[in-house]
Amino acid sequence: MYYMHEDAKEVYNQTTPLTKIFSAGGMNLYLGSAWAAENKSLLRSKGIKVRWPRLHRQSYRLNPDSDFVDVENTCANELVENWPHSRADIIKLALRIVHLLETQGAVLLFCIQGANRSPFVAACALLMLTWACADDVVTYLKQVRCIVDVSSRRQNAPRGILPYQVLAEVDQFLKQEVTKTKWWWRT
Repeated sequence: MYYMHEDAKEVYNQTTPLTKIFSAGGMNLYLGSAWAAENKSLLRSKGIKVRWPRLHRQSYRLNPDSDFVDVENTCANELVENWPHSRADIIKLALRIVHLLETQGAVLLFCIQGANRSPFVAACALLMLTWACADDVVTYLKQVRCIVDVSSRRQNAPRGILPYQVLAEVDQFLKQEVTKTKWWWRT
């Protein structure tokens, strides 16, 4: 487990406001900061049409723009804190991201710094998109966006399960369901 100081994350986001984390068949999934979500010329240059807000308890108000689809705020922290009761919500969230990728082409998942909340949600989607295991998804996210940290608890978060533990259980659940039903969501 590592810790990156908030100032270092801010500097990182000034040079790398968003990172492409998945690309296949015209679908591009990006992970980034709130600054990236507000930078319309950057979004247009990447072909991003969907902005998925902050993933935090407090509502994040994006400046409205008819060029973008802005998805309602979703609280990633609550999904982790309410585990295992939130399993269905996490699966629905990941499926919604996949659907938006298929229909809109490019999606930006973001939180203030693109380091904790949005990477957790991105990892859930990548579990479905790539069929990789949770360890590989987290390792990959850390490689492509070095400020990603889904292994530690946020400073004011309640004690309990960690985001990475939820990812591992979501991964296990998905693989059990596919094995049990011989069903895959992209048939």
